[in-house]
Amino acid sequence: MARQPQHGPLFHRQIRLLRILPAHWHDEIRIDLEVVSLDECPPYQALSYTWGDQTDTQDVSLCDEPFGVTRNLFAALRRLRQPDEARTLWVDAICINQKDNAERSDQVFMMKQIYSQATEVLLWLGDRLPGGSPSVPLSEGPIRDQAQSYSLLCAQADELATTTVVNSSEEEALVAFAVFNILADSQHWPAKRVFSLNEKGGLMVSAACSAAWNLFLRLTRSSWWYRMWVVQEFVLAKTSQLIIGNISAPGTLITRFLDSQDQHVSATGCCHQYSTSWKMDESFRNGTMEFRMLMWGLKVARNIYRAADDRNTLGSLRTTALVMRYRQASVPRDKVYGLLALVPGTSLKTDYDIDEMEAFARTTEVIIESDRSLMALVGSRAQSLRSPSWTFQTDVEGVEDWYYENTFRRIRFSELFSASKGLPLRYRRNENTLELLGFKFGSVKTLLGTFDEADGLREWESKATTPEGSYTRGGTLKDAFWRMTLRDMVISSDGPDGAKRAIASDFGSYQVVRRWMTAKSHSERVSLEQGCVNFENLRRSIAVACRYQTFFISDGSMFGLGQNVQTGDEIWILAGGHVPFLLRPHSSGASETHQNTYNLVGDCYVHGIMDGEAVEKTAMLQPVRLI
Repeated sequence: MARQPQHGPLFHRQIRLLRILPAHWHDEIRIDLEVVSLDECPPYQALSYTWGDQTDTQDVSLCDEPFGVTRNLFAALRRLRQPDEARTLWVDAICINQKDNAERSDQVFMMKQIYSQATEVLLWLGDRLPGGSPSVPLSEGPIRDQAQSYSLLCAQADELATTTVVNSSEEEALVAFAVFNILADSQHWPAKRVFSLNEKGGLMVSAACSAAWNLFLRLTRSSWWYRMWVVQEFVLAKTSQLIIGNISAPGTLITRFLDSQDQHVSATGCCHQYSTSWKMDESFRNGTMEFRMLMWGLKVARNIYRAADDRNTLGSLRTTALVMRYRQASVPRDKVYGLLALVPGTSLKTDYDIDEMEAFARTTEVIIESDRSLMALVGSRAQSLRSPSWTFQTDVEGVEDWYYENTFRRIRFSELFSASKGLPLRYRRNENTLELLGFKFGSVKTLLGTFDEADGLREWESKATTPEGSYTRGGTLKDAFWRMTLRDMVISSDGPDGAKRAIASDFGSYQVVRRWMTAKSHSERVSLEQGCVNFENLRRSIAVACRYQTFFISDGSMFGLGQNVQTGDEIWILAGGHVPFLLRPHSSGASETHQNTYNLVGDCYVHGIMDGEAVEKTAMLQPVRLI
């Protein structure tokens, strides 16, 4: 292969491939580059990894010139180098000229082709498990033959899971992968070697496997699982390998784990009774919750990508970006750009020459136009001055893991409402302002606190209802209250988007869940749970509807739920919106407010107006400006 300059020009559908020249463990890493066309389907492997600290670099020889790469990439290249033959790879940090924004934009736009055409994607989790003791020596040498190492850990998985002492980073990786393999197996979860049951009948780690389990938890804390870019790299791969140091396992471990989790410990799984959060030991629950959330996100992204077609591509972008918003990226816009390869046909383009605010404003516009609704504005808003309040939000941080799944479900369920029924979407962007049409329904008059399980519901109910009181929009206060605490939705595998509207017969199950919340003993809880067929769906429905939400009463005595609410916030019906929105009058200081100019606080639920009951005639509409 003729040597090329480090980063010469690229033309249509061209990429660079690197070739790691053969050498031994302590030799200098020498790399050549070659420009190829994707149309020629060249053979190569693609590396999926995290960059790490970009200021902490080590030099390799690239086309006979020094070239700095991060320590994590250096370690990966050294492990991937073979002693007797060259290896051809695509690695973003080397194959893309990172100093050329135009080239970066073009190459990121081709990520789908780059990763889907690779013969294999190598999922590099690190040179060793994170968080280890420096007294455990780092094993040297290139990656061992996968078939050999994986057959070993499969054959000895149960034995490896009872390991108490490890003597090298290689042994640590073998044990961690063995536990992963046990979890991915199709057997019932209580029967897995690593588990036993506690006194509540919930899953706990078997005492004999505690050391191995801790090694598995360290595997799950690799930075690879948390990065945004790796999502598309995993989903697009034909085949893949998981690699830690010199030990590898097939990437199908991930998909097998997802399938096992769905079949056994999901809400509809055969082993769900052993995996409900209140039955599990707190340490076990906390140790696994984050990883299950990470894997849940990969599952959603995979399923959306598989189901996507050109008629719903941008809807897929919005949903995928929402479920992946907890993942990390070096720059905020990559939380969107890092998913574009999973959205075929999107009109949104990567552009690193525009600023962050403009990138998210364009994303919002494209999603609004694709959805023909205001779903892009639904969801909690980061209280940030960096971008207009109406831009699509991906940077919510500092919240517990349950936040993301509950928020994702709540947003999905919002599409089943039609608060602006009959009012077609009309919008216009004017630089940093989004101009819409709508009408003010009311204002927030009273705040009754944020949801806190049983105590919160009791307090809300005691302050808001009376035994014989009537609700403004018909029915009793009691009926309005219980429906509000479900957002009038019950999780159901039979309904669209996994939910159905609440009906009168759900009230009995709702009462059981309320009694369960205040039960004094474990036996009482078990009795209540076992005696209610729809118990788990109702329990989760309350959590989805109310967790992180504030209960408010409007100036028209309407019950509502919202986030970051303040008294005086205005409740608006906006044309094209599935749900009402909370808007806060904009002030530029000195108590000066601008007419019809608002900050978007977020969407809300107001009982009695979710199906267009507040819409009377289009003559009521007035312009509203969001900044």
